[in-house]
Amino acid sequence: MKKLIILTLAAVSFTVASFGQQVPMYSHYYFNKFLYNPAMTGSTSYGQAYMLYRDMWNGVPDAPETVSITVDGPLKNKRVGLGFSLNQDRAAAFNSTSGKLSYRYGLQFSEESMLNFGLALGFLDNRIDFNRLRYKDVNDQYLNGNLNETETGFDATFGVNYTYKDLNIGLAVPQVLANDLAYESIGNIASPEVTYGLVRHFLASASYDLDINDNLALEPSVLVRATPGAPVQYDVNAMFNYDNKYWFGAMYRSGYAASVNAALRLFNQVVAGYSADFVINANRDYLRSAHEVMIGYQFGKTDDEELKKRFKGIDDKIKTNEDGIKKNREDIDSNDDDIDSLDKDKDAMKEELEGRADKLQKELDDLKSDFETFKKNAANGTIGTGDMVGFKNVYFETNKWDIRDVDVSELDNLVSIMKENSNMSIGIFGHADMRGSDALNNTISRNRANSVRDYLISKGIESYRLRIEAMGEKSPASDNLDDNRRVEFKVLSK
Repeated sequence: MKKLIILTLAAVSFTVASFGQQVPMYSHYYFNKFLYNPAMTGSTSYGQAYMLYRDMWNGVPDAPETVSITVDGPLKNKRVGLGFSLNQDRAAAFNSTSGKLSYRYGLQFSEESMLNFGLALGFLDNRIDFNRLRYKDVNDQYLNGNLNETETGFDATFGVNYTYKDLNIGLAVPQVLANDLAYESIGNIASPEVTYGLVRHFLASASYDLDINDNLALEPSVLVRATPGAPVQYDVNAMFNYDNKYWFGAMYRSGYAASVNAALRLFNQVVAGYSADFVINANRDYLRSAHEVMIGYQFGKTDDEELKKRFKGIDDKIKTNEDGIKKNREDIDSNDDDIDSLDKDKDAMKEELEGRADKLQKELDDLKSDFETFKKNAANGTIGTGDMVGFKNVYFETNKWDIRDVDVSELDNLVSIMKENSNMSIGIFGHADMRGSDALNNTISRNRANSVRDYLISKGIESYRLRIEAMGEKSPASDNLDDNRRVEFKVLSK
């Protein structure tokens, strides 16, 4: 009987993941990097929850199956993230269940670089049910005893991750404690217990986000798995991302399979993905293919490019008129000395310039009158989804996003309007000037939008009525850099 147990444990060690690995194998880690590395817990600007199912060696009886559920997100302090994961692996008589709580802390070196540390702590429950095995001799006297064995132990995973601009490098060590699970009830006199040892694994990863154009991006990545006593295995993955709505790519897993991966966004915050592995080694006639399905929900994510373009219209008109007024006022001041020396022409010139200024001021007043009409329509409930309104922009200093440094009077007006119209939701769009990299400008513009959002929430506006978007430097208001460090608003719904 002991020989049977040892053979079963050895077979399970191979079956759970190929090459003797005890850590589940996934294909969708390109989408949910938290699957392997706790240093990626809450590393996005939004919360996310994923459920994943993997069926290996399709058609083989009692082949491995994996089910994973993960939930993670950042705290208000973006350097800290919390998460939870639950995994179950089933293969023949072997059933392994684990659950972990994850914590991440980040060190921000600059706007473009950050080092994250992660730790996941939890339990690992291994169960063996020999009733599920297929015996040659069902009358074997050793099978009349306890055919079920359960052992539970403590488990931990450590991870570290470094990002610089669009480069991401990580290292994770699952089963870092490398403890043993002892099955005492299935031993014998000579050896009173059978030990199933957990092996420390090492997972190193690297990826790079490459923008091909405004809508298409490519993310090449590599993942290397190293386990003591087993060959080193590596994955090479290339994933195309179109408009952050459609993903398609391929992967090569050394010594095992080639994979195709696809995913799409549904209803803005829901994502679904599918992956198929095609075995290419000498065992392909026996191992066959593997299938993996993913479904996820992302909290508070918005990506409406059309909305951004439509929102910009009326504010551009107001800005143009304000620039015209400002220029004419400057012309008046610069010509005062000449006017003083030309008394005859002074009054006429002032009258002409002031007339032009008054005309432009009238146009500006008309636009502001449109804003007052909007407020009346909001009070009467006649605003439609997608209506535009020209709030005065909120401007920031270079590389700043603290709301305490800006004029909040326009935000207070916005708070009054939204409180009078409880069903109204708005988009908050952060901008940056053209200085700095795309990654830096995206981060600064997102921080500015978040600062405005937090201010509105502090004044009593519900968070679900506010959507943010980082525009970076993609939509400059003018050639003046000061005009581009701003936050804009757009009405999204009644």
